[in-house]
Formats: sequence, structure tokens, C-alpha cells
Amino acid sequence: MAPGAKDNRKAKRRDVTYRAWLRYGENSVLVPCTMQDVSQTGARLVIAGNAGIPDEFVLQLTENGPAHRRCRIAWRTEKKIGVAFSAV
Repeated sequence: MAPGAKDNRKAKRRDVTYRAWLRYGENSVLVPCTMQDVSQTGARLVIAGNAGIPDEFVLQLTENGPAHRRCRIAWRTEKKIGVAFSAV
């Protein structure tokens, strides 16, 4: 965040470097990503490119999927997306 900019986040984020996967579509497409920061309400993900990634998907914290969160994209750039965790 830029110096002097107001932080409007609802929950404090903490920096992490954690491998994860985006899962979406009828064929359960898996896209690898790195979680860069996380809070109780959302996360920032680094991806190779976000073309074709839908506005809602499942973030898998393990490759086979038992630990996961439903997500909605809050913002996106070419290589990063900010997500809000959705209710179950």
C-alpha cells in the first residue's frame, strides 16, 4: 500500500508464501498459485495469468482438496488477484 493511503480492509492481513490451487469449472480445472497474504476475510494470490479464471472459484489449500475456501474475486491484475472468502 502507498504511504499515507487508507487501508479499508475489514481484517488485518498477514504475509505468507503458501502454495495453493484454484479449482473451477465442470472438469475441475486446477490452476496453481501462491497465496501471498491472508486474513479471515480474504487473500492475495499470485498466478501465472488470470485469463479465463471466473469471478468465483474454490481455493484449495492442498492439491487433493480437503482444505478449501470458496472465493469471489475482489480485484485482479495480470499476475495477482485479490479474493474475498465466501460463506459456505
